[in-house]
Amino acid sequence: MASADENYRDSDGAPSDWIEITNSGNNEASLEGCYLTNNNADPTRWIFPQTKIPAGNSIVVFASGKDRKDANELHTSFTLDRGGDYLGLIGPDGFTVLSEVAPNYPQQYENISYGIGMANGAKSLSLVKFGSNVKYFIADTDALGNDWKKDPSLFNDSAWSEALSPLGFESSGGILEDSILSNIKDEMRGTNASGFFRYPFTFDSDSKQITSLELKVIIDDGFVAYLNGVEVGSFGKPSPFLWNSSSTKSRSDNIVKSTPIVIDLTSHRSALIDGNNVLAIQGMNQSRSSSDFIIDAELSAQFRDTSAGIQYGYFINPTPGKPNDSVLNGPPQEITFSKQSCMFTQSFELSLSTTTPGAIIRYTTDLSVPSNDRKDPSPQFTNPIIINESTQIRAQAFLPGSIDGQVRTESYLKMSQSIPDFSSDLPIIVISTLGKGSPPGTSSTTRREAYMFFFEPDPETGRTVLSGSPQLTTRAGIRRRGSSSGYWPKYSLSIETWKDGNDDDRNIEPLGMSREADWILNARYEWDLALMRNPFVYEVSRQIGRYAPHTQFVEVFSDT
Repeated sequence: MASADENYRDSDGAPSDWIEITNSGNNEASLEGCYLTNNNADPTRWIFPQTKIPAGNSIVVFASGKDRKDANELHTSFTLDRGGDYLGLIGPDGFTVLSEVAPNYPQQYENISYGIGMANGAKSLSLVKFGSNVKYFIADTDALGNDWKKDPSLFNDSAWSEALSPLGFESSGGILEDSILSNIKDEMRGTNASGFFRYPFTFDSDSKQITSLELKVIIDDGFVAYLNGVEVGSFGKPSPFLWNSSSTKSRSDNIVKSTPIVIDLTSHRSALIDGNNVLAIQGMNQSRSSSDFIIDAELSAQFRDTSAGIQYGYFINPTPGKPNDSVLNGPPQEITFSKQSCMFTQSFELSLSTTTPGAIIRYTTDLSVPSNDRKDPSPQFTNPIIINESTQIRAQAFLPGSIDGQVRTESYLKMSQSIPDFSSDLPIIVISTLGKGSPPGTSSTTRREAYMFFFEPDPETGRTVLSGSPQLTTRAGIRRRGSSSGYWPKYSLSIETWKDGNDDDRNIEPLGMSREADWILNARYEWDLALMRNPFVYEVSRQIGRYAPHTQFVEVFSDT
């Protein structure tokens, strides 16, 4: 992530670039003494302290420039270039490349990460379903030891009883009675608080990369679960744990019936084997004389189809520290408008285009962001759009298998016949809400969406006119500013300038002023009709070396 992820902040609360490193092997890996670098000419730029990654897990290193080597939160001494750069993981010898993105990763986009993933999307796989056939055995000695937990190639359960789950027993009229399909009361109650249960399943590992594994168990009361002999989860496990143990925890029958116990087994996904597998569970009652018992299990996985191969691409839902989703290509090229934002008097045709083959363009005229949703898509651009009244066009390009293009916004305001003849020796700002109404009051926590045009004097004539091209245009959010002054006929405005695609801040530099996204249009009206007092004091303050806001006199046209 090379665009300071707002949704994944460091311990300082700051958004940061980050780098995810995954151990895809079956054994723990150490990064101690290895290096991260964003410059292939400087391979030892940042060194790892003692750092270990368990098999199948990932770590996240913040590329913040803070250079911290706390084992709980790592920070490199460099940041990532959003425009594209080299990135490499270098071995302890300082020159062996363990992994790299070379020569450069491509341009990065806000809230979108980049990395290694699959060309095909994630899929679900049901390994063991609720209601499956299960082999079971109620032991009266410890003769089986641990063998019964092992995979089918190492343990033969053909002599065990077989039943359809859920299985167990319940008193007549009890809450669990109607949920039990196979009654094992005669075998289990009074014999053993524990029962051994084996759920066989097959797994074809061809072209599959398991990204998550989850176990759900319906149980009254406790259990210990094994995947091919590897302990993967438990509830109510006593110590010491024996072949005839009782659960240390209990659950009400209503909870048992409505809420299975869920355990994330992703860290144990390496226990899966190609071919025949077994989920073995020792189910435990609170005592061998308990009046009821039930057990059922479900084992499910998410996987990526690797038949199309592993490749680099973008992820619209970043998952730092977790498995990556399927990759997407970069966005279509930016949309070109045949006419930029302007004021007009005569109707005209507007065309939209992109140079990306196969991309479609969708647009809106109601100020909303275009949608490519199959159920309710925005209009697709096919023919020129007639602009004969004040209109805002927001357009976006879409291409299957790619991240969505950037939203482009242009606005066209129709002038009355007298406006084109107006001129001023001051810059002119035009503000329009395009028919959406006046800005909210001074105490409002929301803003009215608007569009702004900045016109500057012609260098030769020294006059500003509205019939030419504006020097700057932008989306904005406006509301009234002040207390009692916020309700004057000529009120001041608090303005945030916004990006084309969303309402995030867009820093602009209008009229030679400093780069900023928060602005004030200050209309003193009754208290300073000459509009001189504040600008004068601000200027004096700056001249004596003190901070003060910069100001610029402007003419304002507004339909708010």
